[in-house]
Amino acid sequence: MKLEFHSIIALNESIRAIYDLSLEIRVQALNSLLAIKNIKSESIGFSAVSFELIHFSREMEAHSEKLTKLIFSILYSVTQLNKRKKNFFLLKKAQKLIPSEAKPLELILETREKEIEKLNLNIQEKLDELKKAILQTFKFCKNGSYVTICTKIESAHIKENREFFRSLANNVEKCVLNIYHFLDDMNKKLGQLS
Repeated sequence: MKLEFHSIIALNESIRAIYDLSLEIRVQALNSLLAIKNIKSESIGFSAVSFELIHFSREMEAHSEKLTKLIFSILYSVTQLNKRKKNFFLLKKAQKLIPSEAKPLELILETREKEIEKLNLNIQEKLDELKKAILQTFKFCKNGSYVTICTKIESAHIKENREFFRSLANNVEKCVLNIYHFLDDMNKKLGQLS
C-alpha cells in the first residue's frame, strides 16, 4: 500500500470541491425560487424542482462531510504509522550500535512491529470504507442527474425570463457533472493507493 500525505490531501481537495459545488447548486435553487415569485402561474413545477435541488444539495453536503471525516481518520492513522515506523527504524539502529542492549530491544521491536501491522490493517479498512462511501455518493449523485433533467424540462415551460431559467438549469447540470468528475477522480486515486 502506497499512501502518502499528498495523496490524502488530493482526496480531501476533491471532497472540498464537491462540497463547494453542492453549495453552488443550493444557491442556484434559491435564486430560482426568488425569480419564480414574479411568475406564479408557470412556476409550480419549477419551484418543486428547486426544492428538490435544495434537498439534493443538503444531502450531498452530508455525504461530503462523511467523506471528510474518513479522510481525516485515515490521515491520523497514517501519521501514527509513520511515527511507529520511524521509532522502529531508530530502535533497529540502536540495536546494532549497542550490542549489549540487543536483547531488551528485541521485545520492544516485536511490539512496534505488531503495532505497525495493526495500523496497516486499520488504514486498509478505512480505505475500504472510504471506497464504499464514494460509491454510495455516486449512487446518490444519480438523484442529482434526475433532478437536473427535471430542471431542464421545467425551464422549457417557462415563458418569462426563459433564458435565466435555462441558464440556471445548465449551471446545475454542470455542477452535477463536476461532482461526478471529482467522485470518479477520487475513485481512481484510491484504486492507485491499494
